[in-house]
Amino acid sequence: MSSSNLARAAALTSGIALAAAALSACASGTSGTGGGKPGQLTVAGPYQITGLDPQGKLSADNGTQLAAKQIFSSLVVRDGTGFKPGLATSWTPSADGRSWKFQLRPGVKYSDGTAFSASDVKASVARVVDLKGPLAAVWAGVTVTPGGDSVTFTASTPQGAMLSKLSTLSILPAAESGKPDFFNKPAGTGPFEVAAFAPGQSLTLVPNPNYYGPKPGLKKVVIRYIANTAARVTALKTGEIQATWSLPDDQVSELGGQDGLVIKTVPSDAQYTMWFNSGRPAFAKAGVRRALWQAVDYATIIKSLYPTTGTAAQAPVPSTIAGFAAQSPVAYDPNAAKAALSAAGFDFGRTTSWPTAAPSSPPSRRPSQPTSPRSGSRSRRPSRRSRSTCPTCSA
Repeated sequence: MSSSNLARAAALTSGIALAAAALSACASGTSGTGGGKPGQLTVAGPYQITGLDPQGKLSADNGTQLAAKQIFSSLVVRDGTGFKPGLATSWTPSADGRSWKFQLRPGVKYSDGTAFSASDVKASVARVVDLKGPLAAVWAGVTVTPGGDSVTFTASTPQGAMLSKLSTLSILPAAESGKPDFFNKPAGTGPFEVAAFAPGQSLTLVPNPNYYGPKPGLKKVVIRYIANTAARVTALKTGEIQATWSLPDDQVSELGGQDGLVIKTVPSDAQYTMWFNSGRPAFAKAGVRRALWQAVDYATIIKSLYPTTGTAAQAPVPSTIAGFAAQSPVAYDPNAAKAALSAAGFDFGRTTSWPTAAPSSPPSRRPSQPTSPRSGSRSRRPSRRSRSTCPTCSA
């Protein structure tokens, strides 16, 4: 990406991952212009960064995840539908999947110069469990055994999702993370370190001199909180910020025609879900659930409400989530739906509710398709692509 293209990039995302991706892309040697200071990138998102502890109560918060991806590292990193090395260079599962051994990257140091060790991995898992945050249940029953230059995870049941779980676990220095003021300016092994932090307002990052990976090409990154969409768009147009995300389709279309603005799109994990409660008499029959799926014209809904960012999902989970497997949707056919409902004895004169579950990522506001007429408890959902992700945020 050239400097001119990046100058005032509209990085549109539906979760925390794109903001992290935007920082990584910009950090690979391109500086911004169009209102930005040389070597500095200022971005703004619709959610606050209220804390920097990636293991505590806010560990699933979009803002905390966004910051954590820049400041800390995990043993493995999600790479599309797979995983690549992070603080671990290789891994080997046991034949029964109950034990995983990870070889640790040598010579890694935290931003304060402290050496990274296997003991930090064990302490990080223990701290997540002890704090009883959103990720605590993930590590319940898992034993961590440090082994010098390696670490082994063991459980009583097969751990097929071990790599996925580890990609969300930020590793902290065991000797420091328990200190009350540690998270005011935490030491991490990520590409950036904290220069200044105003909770709920802004986070300023500078390159971590001890980072084990490619060095960031930026001298400073500022992440601001601007909740109002119109205000963020104005800031983007004036050059006050160089990137933003989580914009509605009408704003995406408007910005797309302006010189100097670049819209980047990547797959999103933000989706809407419509659930069938098969415990209700109206939805008890699989044939009824399938027919109701056939009766809704999702393509028209998506085209009308989300012409730029909406696409039909291919599975109950988005393509960015481990375990994704594309499925064939039920085609829209209102005549067949009506016939199937009649054959199933559906009561057309009765009114019932159909709950819709909003996604965790803030900008996702789109309809969804129910799936799996057999279970009545899963859904097929449109997958928005113009709000890129990279959890973070999903994120």
